[in-house]
Amino acid sequence: MRRLLQRPAANAVFLCLFTAFYFVVFLTISQENQPDGVREDFWGRWCSFLAGGGQRGIAFALLAVTVVTVVLLLLRRQPYDEYHLSQLLTCFTVALALTLVAIAVFFLLIVLQPTAVVEKCFLFAALHWGTVVCADFVYVLMFRRR
Repeated sequence: MRRLLQRPAANAVFLCLFTAFYFVVFLTISQENQPDGVREDFWGRWCSFLAGGGQRGIAFALLAVTVVTVVLLLLRRQPYDEYHLSQLLTCFTVALALTLVAIAVFFLLIVLQPTAVVEKCFLFAALHWGTVVCADFVYVLMFRRR
């Protein structure tokens, strides 16, 4: 596993596969989502944002950051050394811990208020994958020249 992670192209492939999945989901569902009533709370505004085509914006933003990150990863011809690999593994460990916390919060939100489950799923997906893509982008920028 360590040898695979040393290659920036492996990071690029992983990022591309999952971003493509979220891109397709956000674009496909953006045409089908209709608001189920006007509410003035956070979930009402989030639902209106999604129904107004906000999912397309999220999809294209994820795609844009991913493309820039992948280009920077592929321009790096050298594998990561042990220091960079340990930093990458630390980032993955923190991302895993944050994902587990996010899943617990997501579950709690659904249990406490079982309405607007689709909107909560999209918020979770947007926050989770947006954070992963942005963190990977920052990592690539920080260790680009070293």
